[in-house]
Amino acid sequence: MWFGSGFYGLAGLWTFAVIEIGQFFGFIFNFPGFSVLFGDGLIAFLVDLGLNQLSNVIQAFVWFSYWPSDSIIIWILVAYLGYWVGVELARRHVELPIDDWLQTVQNKLADFKQDTKSD
Repeated sequence: MWFGSGFYGLAGLWTFAVIEIGQFFGFIFNFPGFSVLFGDGLIAFLVDLGLNQLSNVIQAFVWFSYWPSDSIIIWILVAYLGYWVGVELARRHVELPIDDWLQTVQNKLADFKQDTKSD
């Protein structure tokens, strides 16, 4: 999925991620059961899933209407601040080595598992 590489693209991508993550956890913690999911059949389930994804993409493209309207200025300023920081980091050639970060997280998880086994 492509939202663009500028400020509005980043804001749309962030909105899409917030919507999807919220729906994922809502689904996991409020699982309705397979009989409810497939009550109308597999085709209806797939159509509903596709329409839900389309709705989420449309909400992400009009991200400014998704966030609470009583503080829309704050949301726009926070989003623009994040975008500006990213642009400045890129302009200064600052790299955030994701591989090193992931390795650190994996090592800490392994240490945590080892500590819990020894208890």
